[in-house]
Amino acid sequence: MKQILTVAAVAALMLSSCGSKNNSQNTDAANDTIAEAETVYSLLGKWNIENVVVNDSVSVRPDSIDAYFEFKTAGYRVETGCNSIQGDYTLAGDSIKWGNSIKTTMFCPDNMAVEDMLTQVLPNVVVVDFENDTVARLNTSVPGQYIELAKAPSEL
Repeated sequence: MKQILTVAAVAALMLSSCGSKNNSQNTDAANDTIAEAETVYSLLGKWNIENVVVNDSVSVRPDSIDAYFEFKTAGYRVETGCNSIQGDYTLAGDSIKWGNSIKTTMFCPDNMAVEDMLTQVLPNVVVVDFENDTVARLNTSVPGQYIELAKAPSEL
């Protein structure tokens, strides 16, 4: 009878250790998934403007000019190749809110298309979506309207 109880006790211990190993593996897998979901990318630094989309048929790519955003902890600056915009912003999770801003207003015949579309889209931006640490998209409250940014090479 003692042998049967001993065998039963050993079997119970083995089964419980298998269960805890599976639970441990499941917990590790869940923690890995949570860690991947919690990856946070920083908006700080210089971001080149790749595309400004107003709607399905209206967009502009600043191919021949140096147009960029520069985000700092105390504000942002946008260079359009002619004029600049600077002001305050707050970022909470993926939501962004723009504060007071100022803009220069020089006339530059070669650069006005980018600037005009940017000033049309920028006030509507409410969400920042990161594709990865080098591509960000500033989405607006208007469906299909956004600004696509690429991290500047010197910032990588």
